[in-house]
Amino acid sequence: MNHSLNLFNKFQKFEEDKLLDSLAEMTYEGSFNRFMKFSLIDFAVNIKRINPMPIMDERTIFVETVSQMFKYFGNTTGLLSFKW
Repeated sequence: MNHSLNLFNKFQKFEEDKLLDSLAEMTYEGSFNRFMKFSLIDFAVNIKRINPMPIMDERTIFVETVSQMFKYFGNTTGLLSFKW
């Protein structure tokens, strides 16, 4: 857990204009930190674009965002799997 906190503390100190490059260069230990790194890269890529929240869509905001995190976590760590 300490490694994860260290990784997140480093992330918080990155400059916004160099965020993606800094994240790409980060090193990590363990599969959870691998998940954290790639989730933060996804965050850095998507922070630059605004997506409208779906209102009358077949997919809810939960499906669009939260369930994707479980998918990323499972694919990265191998600790979780589910079928759609």
